[in-house]
Amino acid sequence: MLKKICFITLGIVLMIFGLYGLFVWWWPLFVQLFLGSLGIVVFIIGLGVFIAGLVKGPESQVEEKEAGKKVEAEIEEIETKTETKIN
Repeated sequence: MLKKICFITLGIVLMIFGLYGLFVWWWPLFVQLFLGSLGIVVFIIGLGVFIAGLVKGPESQVEEKEAGKKVEAEIEEIETKTETKIN
């Protein structure tokens, strides 16, 4: 029983010291590292998005053609409905 209480107490004390170390010692270093690497990360993401915008695969071209056909079919359907309502 005493061993269990010692382990629980030691665990709580170590958790408190760990949280103190995390927020007091480690956090400023993490923030500096994060802010220091943020520029290159944003650049790489922007470059990837730019390249993805330039490169169009055959799937996207087919999808655009199909979408255009669907829109044209919907427009024709709406026009026929409005013509029947007017007549």
